[in-house]
Amino acid sequence: MAREYKVEELVDLGFELELVLADSLYGESSYLIQTLDKHKLPWVLAIRNNHGVWMPHNQRVRANKWCKFERTFSNQNSELR
Repeated sequence: MAREYKVEELVDLGFELELVLADSLYGESSYLIQTLDKHKLPWVLAIRNNHGVWMPHNQRVRANKWCKFERTFSNQNSELR
């Protein structure tokens, strides 16, 4: 829970967080989500592809077809993904 307390600490110190981004290690923490919601902080959190979630009864998962794209890195190399 130490990672969640960092959010509390930053808010208490007066930091204005525009957006919280996190990988699946943090994204699957219900306590972190509750903390972010408590402070009305916008967030984008990753979850593993096998992580279960509750969907509202009137929604369903939509699987879009993959679209290839070219990724350009900071060293100007690029690759097709």
